Amino acid sequence: MSEVLCIVFCVAASGGIAVAAQRFAMPPGRRSPFPTGDAVALLAGSQTSSLFLLLTGRPFLSILLVTALLALLFGLNRAKERVLREPLVLSDIWLIPQVFAYPEMYFPYLPTARILMGFGVALALITCGLYFETRRIFPIWEFCALFGTALLPVAFLVALRRGHFPFLTRKLLTWLPVGYDAAADAARNGPLSAALIHPVLAGYMERERPEWMQGESTRPQASRLPQALENFLAEIANTPMGKRPHFALVQAESFCDIREHVAGEQKEALQNFLPNRDKLKAKGQILPTPENAYGAYTMRTEFSMLTGMQRENLGPWAFNPYIFAARHPLWSL
Repeated sequence: MSEVLCIVFCVAASGGIAVAAQRFAMPPGRRSPFPTGDAVALLAGSQTSSLFLLLTGRPFLSILLVTALLALLFGLNRAKERVLREPLVLSDIWLIPQVFAYPEMYFPYLPTARILMGFGVALALITCGLYFETRRIFPIWEFCALFGTALLPVAFLVALRRGHFPFLTRKLLTWLPVGYDAAADAARNGPLSAALIHPVLAGYMERERPEWMQGESTRPQASRLPQALENFLAEIANTPMGKRPHFALVQAESFCDIREHVAGEQKEALQNFLPNRDKLKAKGQILPTPENAYGAYTMRTEFSMLTGMQRENLGPWAFNPYIFAARHPLWSL
């Protein structure tokens, strides 16, 4: 097989594997014939194989590396969906140091045996690839073509993220709509494609600059704060600085009103289970559960309480809102 055919086969096969892996990860009812998400996955797989091909000079080894990487990625994605009911998102990269700092909070929920077995198989295949496949030295024009294939998709997404092609950004977000609900985005477009397009939407939102993003003095109009707390804050605002009272907010992260998860006779039997909470809720003094509460991401609930922000307004920034707050001054308690 000639050099050109080897390169074309490697890039095309890796792109096809990425599409197949993404479709396999999507719910069966969502697998449309050729969604825009498939095109994004195809580019991601091709770009990754081009990068591996530049590094190793071995086409078939590059295909194996792409396959191993996708298997690891979608394996972790399935584990996260099973435990937290949400797929992987790009902002999870900021949580990777915590995995090693606090392994007891993560590793018990991972399919450790399968991951180790996968690493073993991947290592054996990679070793065979290095031993049996001869490294190819590509001519300069082939090297440049591979470099372009590896670099251009990433450069294009970065350019869209920074607002260099606003027309193309709007078109892409129309063809591949994403928002604040990672599970819905992954089911509609595929988890890999949605995760790659979320930063594009985040950059688009930054440039649009909604009213609530204007500075520390602007409070969100559609606040999530309970009305009683809103009234209290308004009262404080009209009180001289030296006479303003202190107040404490309690975020009971381990608390769960079980009545929200049962029905029928069980719910009827627990009708008066939490009378004090029911009284506070009737007075508007309890914030309804605003976010995913299946074992993690309590920072989202905390951020919602401190700022009154609706996650619908934050778009993909809602996945890790403190990344957004570090870049843009916001009103908060």
